[in-house]
Amino acid sequence: MLNRFTALVRQMSDKLLESTDPAAAYRVPTLADSLEAAREEWLNSQAYFETVTDPDLVDHAIFMMEAAKKRYTYLLKKAKKTGLTGAFN
Repeated sequence: MLNRFTALVRQMSDKLLESTDPAAAYRVPTLADSLEAAREEWLNSQAYFETVTDPDLVDHAIFMMEAAKKRYTYLLKKAKKTGLTGAFN
């Protein structure tokens, strides 16, 4: 599980560093982009929850996981309403 978490952190840092085009920073994300980002955030929060041991951090991890899940669920419903198709489930 720690390997999965480490891989996710590495993947996120690579994404942050990959864009050198200044115009890319001003691009408005599409609903599909937002949905995929929310899904990744939810999966990352689950991985974080699985790694923490301190009781205070467990509470924090649960809060983060639930918030990410609610955001993903909201965007998923919005995507279905607008007819967006894809493997988002």
